[in-house]
Amino acid sequence: MDKMQSIIADVQTAEETAKKLDPTNPRFYLVKGIATFYTPAAFGGGADLAQPLFEKSVELFSLIKNSDETLPDWGNEGAYGYLALCQIDAGKLPEAKASMDKGLVINPNSSFLTGYVKKAYDEKAK
Repeated sequence: MDKMQSIIADVQTAEETAKKLDPTNPRFYLVKGIATFYTPAAFGGGADLAQPLFEKSVELFSLIKNSDETLPDWGNEGAYGYLALCQIDAGKLPEAKASMDKGLVINPNSSFLTGYVKKAYDEKAK
């Protein structure tokens, strides 16, 4: 087995373990979605395949009622941002704007949303 095959096998094992440990963890779907989003379509990735993962992440984040300050609270606005990027890629600008707005309600100071995602939105809207 070459080095790349070994890395891929390790990633797959880690994904399976993470999903088994907590199948309702929205960050699992967020991280898997990000990896899928940035993987070229020729290698099994792309925005169209990542979008359902971000949708699942957003859905699971909405179910969390986190009153325990010791638990992680990162990722929710990022899931909306990446969902918006997928929608921008698909030319669904009204949906992308709605996703950006929902993310900004969670974190109005998100530089990811106000910078990177908004720039992609503005470029597509031209």
